Amino acid sequence: MKIYKKRILKKKLEKYKIIIFDLDNTIYNEKNFIYPSLKNVSKFLTTKIDIHENEIQKQLLILKNKNQKIFDKFLSNFLVKKINLKSLVKRTINKYQSYNCNNLKNVSSLKNILKFFYKKKKLFLVTNGNRLRQKNKIKKLGINKFFKKIYILDNDYDYIKPSTKSVNSLKKFIKKIGFKNAVYVGDNKITDKAFAKNLKISFINFYFKE
Repeated sequence: MKIYKKRILKKKLEKYKIIIFDLDNTIYNEKNFIYPSLKNVSKFLTTKIDIHENEIQKQLLILKNKNQKIFDKFLSNFLVKKINLKSLVKRTINKYQSYNCNNLKNVSSLKNILKFFYKKKKLFLVTNGNRLRQKNKIKKLGINKFFKKIYILDNDYDYIKPSTKSVNSLKKFIKKIGFKNAVYVGDNKITDKAFAKNLKISFINFYFKE
């Protein structure tokens, strides 16, 4: 059963000594990053192609919801020369990954729960995603200090979830404290649940709706 209420999550976490969190749609709602970051990209692209930024953002959101390579897919419809396409896609991706996301300073999140537990439990963060993008999110959310260690699994450099090959130090720590004493909290009941299973620990399926 997927949990949405923070008070229920907090109660469930009480019995564990090690609590590992996912980031996007778990600690905060990812729409608070996606909407403004794609708006920022759309402002950039409207100077390169003859389409209004609102329409660009609308189409990018549709592609994002389909989990496609959104910038490649979108821009391939407008540029004929492959060399121009490749260059603009690269610049657009960089614009998206490096978005400063200052708005995350004020969004609702699990920050209060992290603050409550971090001196009582051992907290970790394990997230898939581009390193620069995820670091910016974590910094703006103001949650760095709550974690014993943060693992950002970038597909260009690491084995990503549900693999546990890139979190060997975490596996050793869990083994030392005890598998039954650890839990992974994530929104994805397939990837995150499989990751918890591979770690041999419990899983709580939590989705941040606010």
